[in-house]
Amino acid sequence: MTPGNLDIADLVRRSKAGTVEPEELGEVAAYLQAGVSDPERYQLLYILGRGYAYQYEDLIERYVDYPEDPWVARCALEVLCRLWEKQEKYRDQLHRFLAGVVWDDGSVRQIALTAAGDYLRGHFDPQLWQDLVERSSPNPDVIEKRIAIDSLAAALGMRPLDVIRLRAMAGDQDAWEADVVRRGKERLRDSAT
Repeated sequence: MTPGNLDIADLVRRSKAGTVEPEELGEVAAYLQAGVSDPERYQLLYILGRGYAYQYEDLIERYVDYPEDPWVARCALEVLCRLWEKQEKYRDQLHRFLAGVVWDDGSVRQIALTAAGDYLRGHFDPQLWQDLVERSSPNPDVIEKRIAIDSLAAALGMRPLDVIRLRAMAGDQDAWEADVVRRGKERLRDSAT
């Protein structure tokens, strides 16, 4: 299969609308398996993810550990854990990315934070909870810290729109964040007793 056979930009656009046909998803998977460049690899993973092509989970999973391009790994993890909500199956990978891997530029960890928060809203995993609390505490990476605190808020039961609204209404962002972290630590501590 050559790149000329697939209009990747059109497939990305149609995947957002949910109009990619099953046969086309098969072609995308075959092209991905044949080996492509990283920018195309990212787009092909995205198409399979948005096409809910669950039959290609094993193919997508191959790219969760992809040090050649953290954004490809991020896309694979996002498909599996955010779009397809398979955090239970990929808890070990989430923990590993939250703990940090040498090749991640932070982009994979950001998805792992959000996926962990989503998962913990309905489940309890002390290791993932600890990971979120640790990333929410003093952290020199301001963006990562904010994502971690928002994910911790989600784990505590706040819906994403509520988090945005509460952040906007909080006169003192630092106090609001400290309260979320405090509540997260209490939940973790209470679960140990």
